[in-house]
Amino acid sequence: MGTGANASLVLWPMAVVLALLVVAALLARRFRQQRMPGCDNAAIEILASRRLGLQVSLLLVQVDGRKFLLAATRSGIVPLAPVESGPERDRRG
Repeated sequence: MGTGANASLVLWPMAVVLALLVVAALLARRFRQQRMPGCDNAAIEILASRRLGLQVSLLLVQVDGRKFLLAATRSGIVPLAPVESGPERDRRG
């Protein structure tokens, strides 16, 4: 057997596995969309963000009408506190 025959013996199974992975990913995406039709990003809104350093930010987000203060760091997102609605304050003071 030549080198070309050995290469085809290795490449065909790899191509079949790759094709199966692509098909599985497409089916998983379709299944997820059908199972969770109401899950969209419209319920989550970033109201404000402030960068505190190279890898740290504060985020004010609204989820289903409730506001939360989050910290986004290199290692992930940390919930800091719920934000209660109250009277508007002067930003300078």
